Amino acid sequence: MYEFNPAAQFFTNVRQINRGTKAPGDGSMMSFIQSKDKTLLAGAWGDGLYRFDSNYNMRPINIRGFSETMAPYAWSLSYSHDSSVTWMGTQPGILAFNEARHTSVYYNPRIMQNRTVRQAVEDMYGNLWMGTQSLGLFKWTVQKARLDDSFWQGNAKCDDAVTQYEAIPSTQVQKIINDKKGNVWVGTSGYGAFVIDPANDKVILHFGMNEPAERKLLWNQVPAILQYDDSTMVIAANGIYLFNINQQKIVTTIKIPESIPSLISAMEKDKNGYLWISTTNGIFRLNPRSKIFVHFDRVDGIANDLFIVAASYTLPDGKIIFGADNQFVVFDPMQVRINEPAPDVAIAGFKLMNESLLVDSLVKLNRIELTPKNNSITIAFSGLSYCGTYIIKYKLEGIDKEWKRADQFNQAIYSYLPPGQYTFMVTSQDAEGNPSHNVTKLVIKVNPPFWKTWWFLGLAVFVFVALLFWVDKQRMQKVRATESIRTRIATSLTEDMSNSLSSINISSELAKTKVDTDKERTKEYIAQISETSNRMVQAMYDMVWSIDPKNDTMLNTIDRMKSFAVEIESLHDIDIMFDIDEGAADLHLDMAHRYELLSVFKEAIMNAAKHSIAKHIQVSLRLKNSKFFLLIEDDGRGFDINKAALGRGMNDMRRRAADIKALLHIESEENTGTIVKLEMPV
Repeated sequence: MYEFNPAAQFFTNVRQINRGTKAPGDGSMMSFIQSKDKTLLAGAWGDGLYRFDSNYNMRPINIRGFSETMAPYAWSLSYSHDSSVTWMGTQPGILAFNEARHTSVYYNPRIMQNRTVRQAVEDMYGNLWMGTQSLGLFKWTVQKARLDDSFWQGNAKCDDAVTQYEAIPSTQVQKIINDKKGNVWVGTSGYGAFVIDPANDKVILHFGMNEPAERKLLWNQVPAILQYDDSTMVIAANGIYLFNINQQKIVTTIKIPESIPSLISAMEKDKNGYLWISTTNGIFRLNPRSKIFVHFDRVDGIANDLFIVAASYTLPDGKIIFGADNQFVVFDPMQVRINEPAPDVAIAGFKLMNESLLVDSLVKLNRIELTPKNNSITIAFSGLSYCGTYIIKYKLEGIDKEWKRADQFNQAIYSYLPPGQYTFMVTSQDAEGNPSHNVTKLVIKVNPPFWKTWWFLGLAVFVFVALLFWVDKQRMQKVRATESIRTRIATSLTEDMSNSLSSINISSELAKTKVDTDKERTKEYIAQISETSNRMVQAMYDMVWSIDPKNDTMLNTIDRMKSFAVEIESLHDIDIMFDIDEGAADLHLDMAHRYELLSVFKEAIMNAAKHSIAKHIQVSLRLKNSKFFLLIEDDGRGFDINKAALGRGMNDMRRRAADIKALLHIESEENTGTIVKLEMPV
């Protein structure tokens, strides 16, 4: 079913008649200009030059020197600076038509090598700029060949006046215009756009793919250029670029909708500021402020929507003409009314991890909840209208900072959304930028993994605080234990020193009483004083050594034991041997265990060397079942345990073993040697 509304048919299709065959022409309509008599001149490739009246009926060309059936192919039509001459770019050469003289003259400079002139535009100084099919740009310098009688008689020396413009490569020139300051803008098919100062013929600006951001184009083919207002130039190059003349930079880039694949052919501006853009797939109307396109094609009454490069013209009354493949289209932009309001937008599809879900069920939910691993979504939407004069915009609050314009697929894709709650919003805008009445919303929540939930984080904080408390408690316990050990060591040392000093004091007093009467006895007392003081000094050295953290390994303790054994061997005729297993050597002992173990060892060695008169001592260190064993065996004369049980040395060894929770066992008999065995838990 088709709907036809004559009042909504905005476009008039005009097709030329080939004068030779009397059949509809097949040539592309390439150029247009309104003559002073209000008729329209139009150039058609292959069919020649045509004249149309205000109703677009064909009229005779009526130009002296032109045959009605052999008129030239006018690729471009433009007025001279003073509007006295109509310049025609032909195939090849250039043709000048003087409407007042009602005559024309044709020139084909040799330097142009019979190339088609696609564009011919006169600058503010009267020089003619000619863009060719493949040789780039040429300049006709008016001072070298003025438009005088000699010119109109065909006697101008144009070969001397025409030079090739070397600053632009040999390429196809598609568009030439003058801006309001008199600069010449040139659009090419492969080198971007150039701006020339005609006062000195220098390129002052270049736009292209390799230029900096302020002059960068996404494509180097520029088929259309126009001046939008005093401060803005519009460049068409697979998109619309708004160049601010004052700021000297591109301030806005607008891409042609991807939903309608097409290449830009020509461009005109209407009185309301809309840009009308002909393409290879219809006509667009663009609102530069809202960036909204409205598309017109054959459905809207355009007979042929394949439009020709640079084939456009705005008539003095505001009507716009676009040349197509075998016709031209004329319309009044002021009569094009688009009154369709923007429709509401509905959610048409929802995919989770590329699996489609039932939309009807989802839209009824207050909130769509997703798991941490299923967090990639695709939302499809559609406007509830068959009218195409609107755009759709969407935004995911929490992710998108600005509204996004929907592409031709009308879907939004979000991959791997982080945990959080989002609101998806979608709306539409009509051709004037007015929004739809309602904004469609969809609330989506991505649940966090359990280690990011509030309860887990709270538990983690609690555990962390508890761990800190436990670590601090352990640290304080260790500090207190260290202080306790130091206190115990200091107390033990104090007792040892006190006993030693008391012994020294008693021995010295006895020596004083015997010094005159019993010299031998006095020598014994002095020897006791020397031995006691030496033991006291050794005890102080052992305490300082034990406190040093560098000596916390068993290897350090063993080294000190061996060092002490060497000293004893040097003082007594005795041989001390060590047997140490690997497990015992790898132990780490605290200061208390180091000090007490070393003290027990020294006491046992001293007893064996001094009192047992042993010749050999075997020291064994073993680690077994988490217990450390110290075994000291000698071959001395031994002693009666019961008689020596109350001796100071034995009691001192038992006390030190008890302080480190070790078991001390001593075996000895007279004339059989002695065994000292220490069993210490580790």
